[in-house]
Amino acid sequence: TDAAGRIASRMLLDDYDEVGQDELFSMSLRVPERVRAVVDSMAGMSNLSRNSMCIELLRAGIEDVISRLPDELRAELRAELDGGV
Repeated sequence: TDAAGRIASRMLLDDYDEVGQDELFSMSLRVPERVRAVVDSMAGMSNLSRNSMCIELLRAGIEDVISRLPDELRAELRAELDGGV
């Protein structure tokens, strides 16, 4: 899936296809003020909660990192995750 594309589509208010939420787990993150401000702006533009935007951004970043891994490691990680993020 194209997580970054979904975020951009949502921000442009195109035909946004919301991905279903799996069971959610609480995580506490400390981020720089600038990152928080960007997340808040993106969430506001997208009519999403800060939490939903953070989930989408994490998915986009994870997918991007996974896509840059060697094929063998990427396959191993995807198998471990049982269907991806």
